[in-house]
Amino acid sequence: MQPPVSLPPTDDVYRMADLALFAAGENTVLAYSRATQQVQTLRTDIVDLLAQCREFKTLDEHIQSYCRGRQASLATMRSMRRSLQQLAEQGFLVSRRSSLEQLHEPPAPLIPSRIASIGFPTCGRVATLQRGMTSFLEHCRRFGRSHDLVVVDDSRDPDTQRAYREMLAQLQDEYGFACAYAGPEEKQAFAERLASAGDLPLDVVQFVCVGSPEYGVTTVGANRNALLLHTIGDIIFSADDDIICRPAIAPDLRPGLRLHSRRNPLDVWVFPNREAAIVAAERADDDILALHEQWIGADIQSCLAQSAGDPLAIDESDPRFLRRLEQRSGRIGLTLNGSLGDCSWDNPHFFLFQRGTTFQRLTQSEQTYEAARGSREMVQAVTQVTLAEHADPMFAMCMGLDNRELLPPFTPLGRAEEVGFGALLSRCFDRRYALHLPWTLLHAPTDARGFSAQAMFSLGLGNLIPSLVNQFDPGFAQSAVDRLDKLGRHIEEMGRLPQHSFAEYMRLHIMENMSALIASLEERLHAREAPPAFWVQHARSVIAQAREHAVAPVEQLYTLPGGHEGMQRLLLRYGQSLQWWPAIVEAARSLRAQEQRLAQPV
Repeated sequence: MQPPVSLPPTDDVYRMADLALFAAGENTVLAYSRATQQVQTLRTDIVDLLAQCREFKTLDEHIQSYCRGRQASLATMRSMRRSLQQLAEQGFLVSRRSSLEQLHEPPAPLIPSRIASIGFPTCGRVATLQRGMTSFLEHCRRFGRSHDLVVVDDSRDPDTQRAYREMLAQLQDEYGFACAYAGPEEKQAFAERLASAGDLPLDVVQFVCVGSPEYGVTTVGANRNALLLHTIGDIIFSADDDIICRPAIAPDLRPGLRLHSRRNPLDVWVFPNREAAIVAAERADDDILALHEQWIGADIQSCLAQSAGDPLAIDESDPRFLRRLEQRSGRIGLTLNGSLGDCSWDNPHFFLFQRGTTFQRLTQSEQTYEAARGSREMVQAVTQVTLAEHADPMFAMCMGLDNRELLPPFTPLGRAEEVGFGALLSRCFDRRYALHLPWTLLHAPTDARGFSAQAMFSLGLGNLIPSLVNQFDPGFAQSAVDRLDKLGRHIEEMGRLPQHSFAEYMRLHIMENMSALIASLEERLHAREAPPAFWVQHARSVIAQAREHAVAPVEQLYTLPGGHEGMQRLLLRYGQSLQWWPAIVEAARSLRAQEQRLAQPV
């Protein structure tokens, strides 16, 4: 083994800047820095060295890492050091110190936003909702808060609808909060008023805010869209009917602001049962709604100003994200707290894809790992206030929404409606960010739940839409309205494809997803630090399943009736709904100005 070579030290750490690289022939590459707009012609060996500088390290550490396993002389390493130093001076490497200097702002007064309404999507669970709403009302009473309460219900049974109204009237009398209710009749009537007021296609409006109950799957996304239309112009908080307002502090809480560019910023702690999770989480003596109000609707400059004097963690943020934040444009459109209790997802292979401290906790031993795989009771939260570049994936169980300006719609039909919302927010609203708070609320469904036994990969609107959105190229479309329109037209065209062409697209879509999943696991299997043998066994079994699904008949993977034809009908309607959504929102805004709203007082 080659002994370590002592190189002149540096007191700062660097990583590759936001670059575009183009082959230029004869072992050269054109490197363009988006931050400084400089262009350099570099040798391919220098580009190889530059490309491995993905994390903040000293120049010496980058060179030692690059040369590990290679035969490199001291003269070669000194030459590499000079090259990296020049690249840093030219803006092709960026230092942590300079990034922090660009982002830090002097303290500035921040006026918290006010949550106007608390909304509760629900369906057929009167007693569960009463328990959850009572917990929020007691919380508001304790902290001297006053809000309108809005319930949006998908129940089809008239007796259940009547029971909701009676329960809300009882809570209104007891606590003095104004309560409004929207069931299927109220949503249908409002859809007709919207269509008339905005000269909109009624079938599209109905699909967005009423859904399509004939498919026999949840229409909670349409419920959430109805809540957005009722509260247009307000900042709101939304909680699912089985959320209990019992704030707790996330484990390992740290001060400061964290900037995050990866897909999921949450840490996970798994417990054998709900009681153990509750005992482990320290109860917070905080007003959870005020914690959301501190950030929701705030502009980026105010967010960065709030972090002045506290640690600003940037190691998990991409250079492009930092560059956007340095421009001080954009605001927080979505705030999310964590959850304690039932995990709310069905994927039994979730733990395979965890990283960092979560992975270390889960793989302490085979017994720990197997116990975690069988439990749905956990804490899912960030450990630090986290500004996220990507709003997906996310959990919509409890969230703050800045509904004063246009937000994207939720996927109206099926599960994972919030993932589609998050994908749209990230892709079409490039100046609206999500912020995660290191506090949790209790998710306590009253029914017994287990992980789904369905196929590892299935085809439903909820999981197809995020994939389509993430593949979408907005081109030169700048506004959110233009991007939604362009994306909607693209998805509508997919709905009109000849069936054989659509079937081929879906086959390729499945193989692409399975290939990406397999590649991700294979990378972990061959990592320098080998994962434990029990994790390897689990990963290899999932890879084998993925290969089977990649060649299975596509028709077997649809979660809704109708196969290819049924999915195309849904994509056609969804694409149209994206194109019409801004006009639907503006019609709702106009009706509200006339004091016409979707939910009605009880």
